[in-house]
Amino acid sequence: MDTRKIPVEPLSPQLTYEPSPSVPQTVHYQSRITGIKHCLDEKQYEEFENTVFRRESVRLIPEPENQFDGNAIAAYTAYGVKCGYIAREETAMIKSLMEEPDFKVSLFYMDFMAGSAKIEITVSTSVSLYLMKLFCQYTPFELCKANYLYLRWGGIPDSTEEGIFSPDELSMDFDRLSQLELMYQDRLAQEWEERMKKATVENPTNKKFKMSVPLDLSVYGTSWKEIDVSNQPLLDLIEIENKMLAIYIRMRRQGFSGTPEEFMDEMQVESPNETIMKRMHYIYDNNRL
Repeated sequence: MDTRKIPVEPLSPQLTYEPSPSVPQTVHYQSRITGIKHCLDEKQYEEFENTVFRRESVRLIPEPENQFDGNAIAAYTAYGVKCGYIAREETAMIKSLMEEPDFKVSLFYMDFMAGSAKIEITVSTSVSLYLMKLFCQYTPFELCKANYLYLRWGGIPDSTEEGIFSPDELSMDFDRLSQLELMYQDRLAQEWEERMKKATVENPTNKKFKMSVPLDLSVYGTSWKEIDVSNQPLLDLIEIENKMLAIYIRMRRQGFSGTPEEFMDEMQVESPNETIMKRMHYIYDNNRL
């Protein structure tokens, strides 16, 4: 595939993910409950931690009367205590799954830093829940853009992806995607979601390996929906700054504790772009590696 060939957006309407009918399988899908600290007092919060460690069951109840979000789904412990809400971006998908007779939810993991709890949903389905989640957030066309730039910026495609993305235009072969086993569809969905958030570049100290850097297109005043893949100067700039960010991350992992400004002085860059400084400060200010 010539990854530098500029694809053209298809004129036909976007397809949707509708996999071919297959034998339903029992699958496990992880979601999360947010707003825990707002729903529980201190004593309830301590008790909730214990229920998480025991991986107790959870009941999900839609709240169409919710004044902030008519699609909200509240989560209750087995003892009837409201412990939070399903993450907003997943409510539509999970609401459709709740109609299944074998739908079960259990607590899985406590994320203290995020103030949320992970849950595990068990359901029998012939649809990849991870792909459903992905296409609730992004259109196929946005995903094709991410794949195109992932390859251009140094990413290596998964062997399972062969034939799914067109080499000539920004389109996907949903029939080929649906023919994959659910475990492979799930894996690709999780890989593709990472491509929307991170860029892949060469490891600055070992060219044989790749490393990922956080990618926030809003820093460049665009998004996957709006980015123009024919804008070569912008794509070249982001690619250069991906590599610069990789060097900064690598140096931090090796013990460099300086600010982005000190790093730029070390690299003898006199007038760094505002965009790369914002990306570096995201790493520095949040103490991320």
